[in-house]
Amino acid sequence: MTDTETTERLERRYSVQRINDPNGKHDECRYFVLDPQHDPHAATALRAYAEAAGGKLAEDIAGWLRGLDYCPGCSQVRGHRGAC
Repeated sequence: MTDTETTERLERRYSVQRINDPNGKHDECRYFVLDPQHDPHAATALRAYAEAAGGKLAEDIAGWLRGLDYCPGCSQVRGHRGAC
């Protein structure tokens, strides 16, 4: 698989829209969506990001992740549709 194919495969999964960028600073930026409610790897990645970022952002991310109720059988959020 080429780099272009990989990029296209990642980018076509979600549609992300910026709501506040009046100067167009991020017009050419790319984004990647993480879903910690269904992907335990996403929660791990967000914890690492929060640790690296520090400050209020780290507190906000940590609080959000603490609010998720994970199933001990599979590390997904309780009430998920998977069979663990």
